[in-house]
Amino acid sequence: MSGLYQRAMAQQALEARRHRYLRRQRVLLLVFAITTVLGYLLLVG
Repeated sequence: MSGLYQRAMAQQALEARRHRYLRRQRVLLLVFAITTVLGYLLLVG
């Protein structure tokens, strides 16, 4: 029983870490897109 519980906890920790990683990736992508658009507008304008 305790082994199953430990495995479930490890799985949950893995999921949380992956969710945090994906959210950070999305934020970095958003920042990159914004800076790209701003740089393009500055160059063109």
